[in-house]
Amino acid sequence: MKHRATVILVGLGVTVAGLMSVELVRAAENRSDLGDPVVVTSSPSPSPSPSPSPSPSPSPSPTPSPSVAGTPEKSASQRPTPRKTKAEPVKPPSPRPGGGGDDGDDDDGDDDGDD
Repeated sequence: MKHRATVILVGLGVTVAGLMSVELVRAAENRSDLGDPVVVTSSPSPSPSPSPSPSPSPSPSPTPSPSVAGTPEKSASQRPTPRKTKAEPVKPPSPRPGGGGDDGDDDDGDDDGDD
């Protein structure tokens, strides 16, 4: 039963990979036509009508100012400063006292007798 499920999953994976490769080739062959290029100018086009000016209201109402209390401002100058000092390298531990024993790397099978 487990073998059958594995074969089905592998078959589905191969099928999906095949479909993806066919669609990739099809998309590469058919380049989409995005239309004419868009030209952006910095000068505004002249408008035939003047811009509407706000009409004065009979009773002055307080104008609510936009509040940004809930959104913190992100500043590019708030980056952490790079460190100018380098960390000292870690020294290896000192060898254990009493060494000279059998480390188990003898190729000829001689034993030092420490075991």
